[in-house]
Amino acid sequence: GSRRMALVVGYFASAGETEIRALPQFLQKISPNVLWKRCFPAKEKPAPKFRGYISPKSTERGTTGHNLVRKIKERLQKMQTFQDEYDIFLVIDDTDCQNPQEKDKEFKQIFDRFLIRRWIGLWALPEIESWFIADPENSFHKVSELKQKYVPFINKMRNLYSFSSPEDFNNLLRNKNGCHEKLSDIIRKIFETLGVYYKKGKHSVTLLKNVEPDNIARNCPVFRERLSRLREEIQC
Repeated sequence: GSRRMALVVGYFASAGETEIRALPQFLQKISPNVLWKRCFPAKEKPAPKFRGYISPKSTERGTTGHNLVRKIKERLQKMQTFQDEYDIFLVIDDTDCQNPQEKDKEFKQIFDRFLIRRWIGLWALPEIESWFIADPENSFHKVSELKQKYVPFINKMRNLYSFSSPEDFNNLLRNKNGCHEKLSDIIRKIFETLGVYYKKGKHSVTLLKNVEPDNIARNCPVFRERLSRLREEIQC
């Protein structure tokens, strides 16, 4: 019979301009054998001279949480006719101190509505920065400005907050409406005390490009569970 092409994973991501650019490399490390297709944010046609990178539509940049739920609903509505071109869907989002199980419930409602069973939420607790803290040798160490200071940075962080996993910040920073402080701001402030300028927009592309999913999994139990489920689904 005809040999089926690679498995297709459609992914939806909270559209931080920076992270979107590095996600393809990150996903390749999860599995190089599947086709990762971005469903959201929609790509915007680049101006002719910007050949390389296609930026998300300006209205879709930095969409997270409840907003992302709505956007996925809209997108799946439009995709109904070619939904079967995808084998599985992946949602990548920050929890922003929300309980990951609550987040699952929220997204499950939409996927159920479209009769989609195969989907996985790859949540960053509470923000994608926890992945960088989980693998500092490949994240901060690979950024020339941060390289010298990443060891004292991690030590200082451990002294200020006792955490066994970077995902603990999801509880440590929680208040009734989410996080009372952004993990990215905490990182910036600690680096600042070490005389280094950390800027999310500037550095996160390099950080996300270089982190190793398996190292993150070692230090982040929720990520580990989702990663192994994802790999089971795509069987590689």
